[in-house]
Amino acid sequence: MRTLRHLALALGWACALTASALVLLYVQPEAQASTAWVAMAASFIPYGIVLWLAATVLFLLGGTRWSRLLAFPTLVALIVQVGWARPYWPIRTTPEPGGAPVRVLAANVRFGGADPASFARVVAEADADVVVVTEATERFLGSEDVADALAGHPWTVGRAASGPQAERDPSGTVVFSRLPLAERGRVPSRFDQYVVEVSAPGTPLVLVAAHPANMLGSASTWEREGAILRDAIRPHLAEPLAVVGDLNATAEHLTLRMLLAEGLTLGSQEAGAGWQPTFTSLPFGPPLIAIDHVLTNEHVTTRSFRTAPLEGSDHAVVVADLVVR
Repeated sequence: MRTLRHLALALGWACALTASALVLLYVQPEAQASTAWVAMAASFIPYGIVLWLAATVLFLLGGTRWSRLLAFPTLVALIVQVGWARPYWPIRTTPEPGGAPVRVLAANVRFGGADPASFARVVAEADADVVVVTEATERFLGSEDVADALAGHPWTVGRAASGPQAERDPSGTVVFSRLPLAERGRVPSRFDQYVVEVSAPGTPLVLVAAHPANMLGSASTWEREGAILRDAIRPHLAEPLAVVGDLNATAEHLTLRMLLAEGLTLGSQEAGAGWQPTFTSLPFGPPLIAIDHVLTNEHVTTRSFRTAPLEGSDHAVVVADLVVR
């Protein structure tokens, strides 16, 4: 029995210390850019809730008066982190809006390796007005299933990767729309990112097809790419604006918080969609973190937000119903 109590205490301390490290990354987001590993660890800040809960239970199971006293600060930390997890609460934050409806879909097709038939099914079921495809290749977009699925979206902006190295090139991004579409600019980043104007009924929507680089190569590059994207959206904040795509960042990450600091809102939070992880969506396990997003400013409301699996991709597809005012 004593051995089990000692084990419970040891595990409790391990959980509490790990959760404390995640707290530091949340309250000091600049530290996330110190190394790639630290930036990746910050992806799991939401799981601090699980760690604080486990630490509290394990300290209570420790059996001594001192170990039970340790459960009090871990319980307080648990309550605080539940508050930090506000973006994942399944509670809608805005009333039902009025305006022009636009449905958007974003799909990272993993170097063009996603299953074309699965992509076609997702697009057909979503019936989106605008489809943003990242890591697009000419071979993938040229497949019969994909071409047929996007035939009803004649307006396009973007470039698909091509050539012998296309299956290793994540830079291709293409926007397809059934509504008139015009390019407004490009983001000067490693991967292709476009600022486009969607002719929504009544009020044009500025949409940024986003895919900043991740932190795997360099945390400093990841931070810089986040700043570049932030700077690219600033000229459009007075217009109806949506940022859609694979942002390679969770709500707790430094780079996404740069965008939120500009007045953007997480679509999943605004719609009350709850916990909607999108990566990594591979057959051997469920997605663990949410890095594919729809962000909007005060002139656009997210009425609904959902995800859908895409076979052959390591990302889930995101679909959002927007209302442009």
